[in-house]
Amino acid sequence: MGGSDPAVGVTLKRQDGSSQETFFFPPSKLYPNTASQVGFVMPASATEGSVWSVTLCTQLSSSGKELKEPRTVTMADYFVVGEASVLPPSGETGGDDDNPIG
Repeated sequence: MGGSDPAVGVTLKRQDGSSQETFFFPPSKLYPNTASQVGFVMPASATEGSVWSVTLCTQLSSSGKELKEPRTVTMADYFVVGEASVLPPSGETGGDDDNPIG
């Protein structure tokens, strides 16, 4: 993940409750940051059971060349810190009962 656009990186947005809390990780804060994996450390202020959407933004093509415009994708499922205490309005939890995320 990379590029010169300031939106390039990973954005987490809280989905439960009304806090609208967000965290942004630029490429320099992602490890690993490869064509097939990106990783980040969830901030300690994220409370147990909080539910988050994850959006990735990059300006790199599959061949590694920088594109004129950034591309953005949001994970279909939510990311849950630990166990979800309150489900978001859609009822999604970020995984199924056999394979929860968190």
